[in-house]
Amino acid sequence: MRLKDEATRRMGEILFFELEKIEEKPGFNLRDMQSESTRAYIREMADSIKASGTATVPPITIWQEDGHIYVDEGHCRRRAHIIARDEGAPITGIRAYAVPESLAKSEAERTLNMFTSNNSLPLTPMEKGKGIQRLLSFQWSIKDIATRQGVTPQAISNMLAVLELPAPAAELVEKGAVSPTLAVETVRKQGAILGTDALKTGVEKAKEQGKTHATKKHLPPPSIQTRTDRISPIAKPEVKIDWNEYGPQLKEALEKVLRLHSSAGVQRIEVVNARALIKEINQLI
Repeated sequence: MRLKDEATRRMGEILFFELEKIEEKPGFNLRDMQSESTRAYIREMADSIKASGTATVPPITIWQEDGHIYVDEGHCRRRAHIIARDEGAPITGIRAYAVPESLAKSEAERTLNMFTSNNSLPLTPMEKGKGIQRLLSFQWSIKDIATRQGVTPQAISNMLAVLELPAPAAELVEKGAVSPTLAVETVRKQGAILGTDALKTGVEKAKEQGKTHATKKHLPPPSIQTRTDRISPIAKPEVKIDWNEYGPQLKEALEKVLRLHSSAGVQRIEVVNARALIKEINQLI
């Protein structure tokens, strides 16, 4: 059945659908719909709909696939409509546009479209990174993605590299406390533990100065200088550690870990723990 036949009514190109008719395709949306910022955004929109109606809310866009009608743009708007209706707003349906047929047939094009269609609540760096990852799975090159986005290939590589950050560092990026570029560069140069620690220290220093965003000037001087010419945000080549060269740096890192954990009663680092750490490092390389 055609989309137009599924609609309850139409006004020019705008179609009206019952809310239950519109679905969210699992795994398609890049946005984390459970994040604090997204939920707050949906809540604010639902309250606005309850107070002023749906006239000021732009129509969503949809496409049809295998008998289902899916949201293309407007996942937050759809959920806000449902919340407002369930809380008593007199909502009988939602307005929608059908995406062009060429876009409906290409998941890659629909994914790319998400990068520019989220103006009210932009995608986070992690969400953009997942989108880049998906486009690469469609055999797009970084150069192709950069051209379509109007940015440099390095900018796309940086978006992708955010996915490789340790969870605490990625959280700082998601909150906007540090830029993706600074986080990637710091972790790449200093390693996961010390790099994340440096970023946290920089954020605290920025807060003391009344800033919500840390820059390179807020970070402490690196205590360990590591080689960066062997590290790629996309692929991790086979390399062997020269322990004669890096042994003193490992000792310094372990001593710092011991100092950080001494308040929890840790008095010494057991050999078995050091061996486990070395094994983990080898697996990460």
